[in-house]
Amino acid sequence: MPVIGLKLAGSCVVENIGFRTNVDTAIQATAGYNRIRGCYDTSSTIFYENVTNPASNENIVGNISSGVIQLDTMTLAVVVGNRVKDIYATASDDNIIADNQIYLSATHGIHLNSCSDNTVRGNRVSLVSVDVTNTGDGIFLDGNSDWNLIEGNRIYEDGVGNVARYGINVSEATCDCNIVVGNVLGLAANYGTSGLNDSGTLTQLFWPSDPNYGDNFVDCGGS
Repeated sequence: MPVIGLKLAGSCVVENIGFRTNVDTAIQATAGYNRIRGCYDTSSTIFYENVTNPASNENIVGNISSGVIQLDTMTLAVVVGNRVKDIYATASDDNIIADNQIYLSATHGIHLNSCSDNTVRGNRVSLVSVDVTNTGDGIFLDGNSDWNLIEGNRIYEDGVGNVARYGINVSEATCDCNIVVGNVLGLAANYGTSGLNDSGTLTQLFWPSDPNYGDNFVDCGGS
């Protein structure tokens, strides 16, 4: 049976707690509106997960963990300033994932699976795909991941040992109208395949400088 450090029943504030024993999941939420700040763990596989779907209004800020943050059917969460192994979101919309440090992921640094209208900004993702070379990406979008803003992230790969496949990978044609701009991906030669892959539909990769709207994105692929 998985070992869980702390279960949250909703509307809880958790601050400055350390998890130093062997736990599979440090924090598991069964309802939303929790505030999790300044916690630390060195042993978990999963730092945070929600098991009640849908969930909303989680605030996960300034934590340090050897595990991952998992969001499942989550809305209106703020995931900011954490240092974790990776962030995985599925069917989660209208969230902010920003200013996190993501390091040594076995697979993808940030993974959006059928997630829409999220802001992924200012994250530092370093040295992913450490288990199997050229399979994981710094930021990976798949499924029906639409209208996400992927902006101002820094993806670092040193080209030594097991390396990331792509810095940013919009992997499927079902990913529509994502805005991928202003990211720093480093040297293309350090990736297993390339710095960027866009297999999506109507991905915006540059500021369009529209005569009516300037550098604002209004109509996806339209004029």
